[in-house]
Amino acid sequence: MVVMSWYLGMQEIFAMHRVGIAGSASNSVRPRKEKRFTYVLNDADDNKHCAGVNCLAVLKPSQPDNSSYLFTGSRDGTLKRWELSEEDATCSATFESHVDWVNDAVLAGGNTLVSCSSDTTIKTWDSLSNGTCTRTFRQHSDYVTCLAAAERNSNIVASGGMGGEVFLWDLEAALAPLNKSSEAADDDRPSATNGSGSSVPVTSLRTISSSNSISLQANVPQGYVPIAAKGHKESVYALAMNETGNLLVSGGTEKVPVYKEPTLSIDGIPGIVQCEIMNNRRHVLTKDNAGSVKLWEITRGVCIQNYGPVSFEKKKEELFEMVSIPAWFSVDSKLGNLSVHLDTPQCFSAEMYSADLNITEKAEDDKVNLARETLKGLLAHWLSKKKHKPVSQSLVNGEIPSGRDISTRSITLSKVEADGNAENDCAVYPPFEFSTVTPPSIITEGSHNGQWRKKITEMDGTEDEKDLPWWVLDCILHNRMPPREHTK
Repeated sequence: MVVMSWYLGMQEIFAMHRVGIAGSASNSVRPRKEKRFTYVLNDADDNKHCAGVNCLAVLKPSQPDNSSYLFTGSRDGTLKRWELSEEDATCSATFESHVDWVNDAVLAGGNTLVSCSSDTTIKTWDSLSNGTCTRTFRQHSDYVTCLAAAERNSNIVASGGMGGEVFLWDLEAALAPLNKSSEAADDDRPSATNGSGSSVPVTSLRTISSSNSISLQANVPQGYVPIAAKGHKESVYALAMNETGNLLVSGGTEKVPVYKEPTLSIDGIPGIVQCEIMNNRRHVLTKDNAGSVKLWEITRGVCIQNYGPVSFEKKKEELFEMVSIPAWFSVDSKLGNLSVHLDTPQCFSAEMYSADLNITEKAEDDKVNLARETLKGLLAHWLSKKKHKPVSQSLVNGEIPSGRDISTRSITLSKVEADGNAENDCAVYPPFEFSTVTPPSIITEGSHNGQWRKKITEMDGTEDEKDLPWWVLDCILHNRMPPREHTK
């Protein structure tokens, strides 16, 4: 174990890392893989975590008669707020925006909750809201593993992560409205997004000088990333800060666990530890850490059968069907829930006849593309909201705006023949209707702002090509899919 400390009032410490230029020496650029579209199937009991809890933070009451709140961060990618009583804890809010494990959380600046994640981001939240993310910071280059806050200097928070990165943040400056000079900052500077996904320059990296004041590192040379503390060659897993924030201590992995007798236990729900796609390409068999085996219909996002604690392998054999349908999605259980991944153009490779899907609204011999209908079901709420909002001219014209984060299309899109009129073509058929009571969460990204996560019922219609993959928009808004020869 390596422990390092910095007396931040003595000397400012900096290091510069040059950002490499994409492409080879001949300036050739390798085509990027298209953005993935993922949806996570949530359990009916959304008030409990479905994966391990990595971190805790407690908000003490400002008034003697008020309740204390416990915040928990989990490997399911969410944080939850629990109202504590002497004998019980009640979940009062879920904070959902991270797309990977939540590794640590601290309270700072009054009611500001700060979290860090394996998705490389740091997020700030209004801790007393219903789950409002106020800002996302993308400064770390790898997993962010730990946080520390100064108790008496509530603006100061430190973050540590893989690769020995340690940053110091001034939350008051980080969350302040942008002025004209910062709005004009270069795009290559470290960036952040607010809760709605809007991109803003990060002007919040600070070091503590000998006068114990916070100084902004302005006019950072383009192509460089400032690091607030240097010394670790390996990953940082623990941080501690004194009350005033002028002493920061960091360390590696602790090999000796500390145990304390619990006085209150908050139960979670069993998380999925094993999953297998059935060969009908619509069902997935799962097993959770309580031993229960379940069958899921991924085109509706629901559990259709709970077999209880039976043999996973035997049940898989029982459910085998003599059918041949192309593999059009992949799954994993990293977050404790079932995550379904769609990648273009492969996801558009599977079709079934309407009769086999029991879709009475279409002719029996009509072919139904499973990915397209699934996307329509997932984005039905978004589309209904979008109809009441102005659409960008590029989308009206059927164009996808170009940008530095959008890769050049490697395929030519073809117009799919419409099945009836436009209104019927937008209809969501029963085998693809997703629940609004336990809605799945989307994890994806568009041309800007990086990955995001949100329940399908929380989309407000403002999401566009900056937030969603261009191929998803082309499919939903213009009924266009890749030519068949590209999906094989």
